[in-house]
Order: sequence, then structure tokens, then C-alpha cells
Amino acid sequence: FARSTAGWSYLAQGSAPPAGWTEPGFDASGWTGATAPFHTAESSVEGTAVPGNASNGNLPHNTVYFRRAFTVADPADFATLTVHCMRDDGVIVRINGQEVKRDNMPAGAATHNTAASSTINGSAESVWHAWTGLSAAPLVAGTNVLSVEVHQASISGSPPLTDSSDMRLNLELLGQPAGPPAPVNWAVT
Repeated sequence: FARSTAGWSYLAQGSAPPAGWTEPGFDASGWTGATAPFHTAESSVEGTAVPGNASNGNLPHNTVYFRRAFTVADPADFATLTVHCMRDDGVIVRINGQEVKRDNMPAGAATHNTAASSTINGSAESVWHAWTGLSAAPLVAGTNVLSVEVHQASISGSPPLTDSSDMRLNLELLGQPAGPPAPVNWAVT
């Protein structure tokens, strides 16, 4: 359902995102509308160029936040979810505020200054990851929100800033249908 590249919005700033940014009712009208994929400082990559941090030599912001609304008629139609993701460096994926996947990120609460676990470089930046069997429980009937935060590695100093040279995100969310009902065995006597 969230396969289209259109309909995204993002927030790139040097501070924490507004409260409730992952929720369907959040007003993201002040965010920048954009089309996936996303990148900072990657001239050879197609998609939306997210501005870097001017106070840090236009290197990527420590964390960039992304949102996309999508509609589900009946959540019971989906047994599991799959996320396909290309990311540089770390990512946390949520649906309606509930985390469904975290990759290359430390456990626990993450702030805008939380560094990714490791730096992603070279050809690893273009690898599509397939995370299957994710819970479909966060889905609701009607409007849902896919929210993603991309964290850079090597965040240090005061104020904390990254020395990561680039940022990248491309993502799609797919729902796997619920299987057929279990067979019913009848005994005839």
C-alpha cells in the first residue's frame, strides 16, 4: 500500500521533531513535501535532495524525519508486513507511532542526537534490505502513517554534529494477505 514514491514529507533540522510526529492526526503542513528516494550530498542519486546542515558544512543533519500517509480499508486483510529499505546510516520505522523495525541503531529511546550503530559506505549504501514477517497489528481502518527516522553515524562534539558525508533513504511498505482459513475436518458417523 505504501509503494508509491509520491506523498512523502520530511523535516531536516538540528533539533528534536515535534511531539506526536509519528501519529496519523499530526499536522505536517509545515514539513517539506517530497518524492522518494531521498539523499543529502549524493549528486549521482535521483530523487529529492534533502538540504544538509548549514552550520556543519552542509553535511547531513544528525537525524532526518520522514512521513507518508496511506489508507487501509480493512486491516484484517493483512497477516504480516514487509519493509524494503535502502538506508544510510541507521533507520527506525514506525506505523501509527508503533515501531515495526529498527536497523543499524542501538536499542532504546532515540533522540535527534542518537548516532547510528555504524557507518554505511560504498556499495552498502545501495543495498535493498527486505525485512519480512513484521507485525500488521499497528494498522487501522482508514488513514495510517508510515514514519521513518534516518540517523547518521559518528555524532560527537558540542553541539553534537555528525561527520557523516551523506544520507540516503528509499523505502516501501508491503502487506501480505492473511492466508486461507484453516481446513475444517468433519467426522461422519
